[in-house]
Amino acid sequence: MATGRQEVPTFKCVIVGHEGCGKSAFIQRHLTGQFMQQYMPTFGITVIKLIFETTRGPICFEMWEGGKAEYVRSEGPNPFFKKVQCAIVMFDVSLEEPSKNFAVFRAMTEMISPDVFKYVCGNKADLKQGKPNARQKKVYRCTKMSVKTDVNTLVPFQHLARRIFKDSSLKLMSRTTMLPAPVELSFEETEVEEGEDL
Repeated sequence: MATGRQEVPTFKCVIVGHEGCGKSAFIQRHLTGQFMQQYMPTFGITVIKLIFETTRGPICFEMWEGGKAEYVRSEGPNPFFKKVQCAIVMFDVSLEEPSKNFAVFRAMTEMISPDVFKYVCGNKADLKQGKPNARQKKVYRCTKMSVKTDVNTLVPFQHLARRIFKDSSLKLMSRTTMLPAPVELSFEETEVEEGEDL
């Protein structure tokens, strides 16, 4: 009797955001369980597969990350956005005016088909947060998270998986490989703001 490995449903997911907002650290946190202390800028395009166990079975997000030059170039077809199925937009909530930088990358997501599921998250919530822009605050909501302290880092993937499987009760299984938070939290760990598609 033939026994084959179960094929895990895989979805291409691009992640965009300002330089230094934590995109690489976010992916590596889920890949290895560790937090990248040193900032290393991304050049070219990096593709890493992240597999999560859910209440509906495993799901794989093929994470595409690129330097800014990779996803803003206008010459010829851009492979970064080709056949993309979901997207994560990340910005740094510790910046003095985080919404200013976020607006740039929100515009970038408009290059993606409206059918693509998008999720917004504000990283570095463990740091002192910048002053919010009242006008921008009315335009969007996001989930605040901290890659460093591993707070709310599963929320973006759980939201996208729910949209993909059309199951609002779907849950991602917590990973035991995640290392403990290295710093004391300065915000409510249990507070989760459900993000909103752009």
